[in-house]
Amino acid sequence: MSRWFIVSFIGAMLASGTVFQNAPASPPPNPAQRYEDAEAYKVYSAALANSDKPMLIQLETWADIRCLNSVRAADKQAASAFDDYVKVNETKWVLQDKFNFPKPPKLVGPEEIRAMFVEQEKEYQKGGPVTQRGYFILSAVGFNAEKTIAVVNIYYTCGGLCSDGFLTVLRKTDGIWTVTKEDGVCAIAS
Repeated sequence: MSRWFIVSFIGAMLASGTVFQNAPASPPPNPAQRYEDAEAYKVYSAALANSDKPMLIQLETWADIRCLNSVRAADKQAASAFDDYVKVNETKWVLQDKFNFPKPPKLVGPEEIRAMFVEQEKEYQKGGPVTQRGYFILSAVGFNAEKTIAVVNIYYTCGGLCSDGFLTVLRKTDGIWTVTKEDGVCAIAS
């Protein structure tokens, strides 16, 4: 089995949370709940609007807090949205098909993610070209009380060392969510 496949497989397992299923003695997590916040889907749609990647999105949310303190320090106005981001991401959520994209995204679960990487490994083993299959992993969205500032983590992975993401702040002006250059303040790359 190739090193590339092993690294890809481990990345997929970490992203889907299945690596720690046999971890000892902590209370079982609550089952994921449906994520129904309509404003959050507007935030996702705005944040991903300019992506040229296929819209495959992991079904369950996952939050990365590595950059939280540096982003919080850079944007004092968004403090309550950061607090809400931490709170709302204590729960694992199941995303719904409520995005606003020209072409609807496909929500993928752990089985489909594993199948993507197995197919990718088969291509690699044959020695031919390998189609990079990737998907987005989204956090739940943290908001300030007025829902005019949002904090979200967007991560994209396609196996092995092919991944990147960012924790970003979006602002709502005249009913439109936008990411400004100043707000995309923390990139996460692997």
